[in-house]
Amino acid sequence: MKTNAVKISSKNLSILQEIADSQNNTIEFVANETIENYYEDLRQWRIAKIKKAIEQIDNGQTVSHEEMQAIFNKYKNKNK
Repeated sequence: MKTNAVKISSKNLSILQEIADSQNNTIEFVANETIENYYEDLRQWRIAKIKKAIEQIDNGQTVSHEEMQAIFNKYKNKNK
């Protein structure tokens, strides 16, 4: 494992310390575990979104190029 320095707010550092103390672990362990869990949750969320999109395509829930272009133009013109 590599060592790296990151800035953490006092509030978050306090939370990490509380969790570490309650689990009889180090702050480093809890921080690493938290980051790993975050990225795993993010990965699972992305997989679910992709599966839903594939299901929608399989069910014929698509839009034409022209419909999509109209949607883009609508929002493009709002931002001007």
